[in-house]
Amino acid sequence: MNTPTVALDKHSFLIASDAHATPETLARLLDLLQDKVQYLTFLGDAVGYGTDPIPTMDMIDRFDVAIRGNHDTLALGINDSPFSLHARRTALRHREEIGEEGLAKLARYVPTYRRGNMILYHGTPTNENAYLLNAGDISVMLSYNPEIDLFFGGHLHIPRVAVINKKTGIIDFEEISVPVSRHDLDLERNKYVINAPSTMEGRYKIRNPGACVLYHQSETEKTLIFQFL
Repeated sequence: MNTPTVALDKHSFLIASDAHATPETLARLLDLLQDKVQYLTFLGDAVGYGTDPIPTMDMIDRFDVAIRGNHDTLALGINDSPFSLHARRTALRHREEIGEEGLAKLARYVPTYRRGNMILYHGTPTNENAYLLNAGDISVMLSYNPEIDLFFGGHLHIPRVAVINKKTGIIDFEEISVPVSRHDLDLERNKYVINAPSTMEGRYKIRNPGACVLYHQSETEKTLIFQFL
């Protein structure tokens, strides 16, 4: 894990996020999508909220890259940000359940992963607790990362594609359809900030957990597919 064997700029890869100790839906998404990609990436929060952290983390062991989320760092005892009482209790319970071996796995998750002009993270590239709630938040993040054209994050639990025109800086949001949503990316003209949906249903009234796959046609042309259950 976290030692890539293929180049992200030449291969397709799956992006899953926010499994939150719920292995069933993550397993179903892997069954649907794994044969279509060469590279598996996870954007954080293996633990928290759900009831089965160990099988969830066992599945994530198969991924090429695992990013650490805010619930992962909470379970590790290295996150001092505010959390709800329920989130804190769940993290403490999961910490006990996974034991030293599981904590060692979480400790190997990385804060970000970058390849060329693409970066993967949980909340933002500098803070796993931060939320990119609106265009203003996205603009601030872009100003600190001018060399990046393609951003992939989790944390929000919802799918979202923000398109930023490189000439004007105007930010638009593309419509997402269910059960499959296709988006053609033109990195010559635009930057993109993409939020991967949670693989866990229920939070924020999510009825369609999902993941996404990125296909590389060229350095500047990519295709993004959201797949929902």
